[in-house]
Order: sequence, then structure tokens, then C-alpha cells
Amino acid sequence: QLQRTLESGRGGSCPVSMMYLQGHNQARFTCGENWRVSPTDELLQSLRDQLGQDSVALEYR
Repeated sequence: QLQRTLESGRGGSCPVSMMYLQGHNQARFTCGENWRVSPTDELLQSLRDQLGQDSVALEYR
């Protein structure tokens, strides 16, 4: 389901990174160039609906 959600926003210039947390362990990984998205309000809301309101962040660098 996450793959389908991200595919709806593909083709943009914003890289997608994910943080995996389990107990005291954590890992951050960035998806490849072909998974860059356009961070529209609709995409962000879909991700928040799927993953939880506090589990999605948009970082400007």
C-alpha cells in the first residue's frame, strides 16, 4: 500500500527517506532517484492517513 501511495506522487524532485525504528535500533534509508515525488497536500495527507499523523514529515533543505 505504501508503494502505491508513493507511486501517485512520483516524478517530482523531492527525495523520499524513511526511518525504521524498533526498540533501541533505528535505521534511515533514502529511496532511489526514481522514487522522488512531488510533495502535494494530497500525497502528504494520504501518507499521514496510512502511517499516522506524526509519522510523516516534510523537510526543506
